Amino acid sequence: MKTQMMFDIYTEDVKREEICGTLLSFGISSFTLIPVCGFDKGCSEQSLIIRIIGSASLLENVKKIGWNIKHTNLQATVLLSSYNCITEIL
Repeated sequence: MKTQMMFDIYTEDVKREEICGTLLSFGISSFTLIPVCGFDKGCSEQSLIIRIIGSASLLENVKKIGWNIKHTNLQATVLLSSYNCITEIL
């Protein structure tokens, strides 16, 4: 078992190929895309959670990825959350 960080980037579900390219360009080759129904100001929208699990040292790159997605998608906001987690490869 290993203590790591789980980073979630919440964004609109648009331009997935560009998002994947951005992640890869920052050296993030393992991630999960989770399609969800999000709400903004009471209105539903197709959203995407990008989950990255790794060391705490990834934080600055994850922030840069979030900013990149925000500007690429012309969004007012992108949410980043992070959590300590215990991982184990089975």
